[in-house]
Amino acid sequence: MPIYEFFCKKCGQNFEELVYSQNEKISCPKCKSESVEKQLSTFGVNTPSAFPGCASGSCDMANPPAGCADGCCPGCKH
Repeated sequence: MPIYEFFCKKCGQNFEELVYSQNEKISCPKCKSESVEKQLSTFGVNTPSAFPGCASGSCDMANPPAGCADGCCPGCKH
């Protein structure tokens, strides 16, 4: 049961909905319109503890793990 993001074409409301079935009718919680569009969703993780040594803002890791860019983890914002 994934959570999807939707946009209401009638009132412009962005909202999330837990979808139980692909055939389920989704309506806007604000205006109750069924004229909604599923949005492309992404996710992000910002957990410095996942990359020990990078939480200070400068990466001091000799061999940074996969996912690090230019020797710094995503949590460093570098």
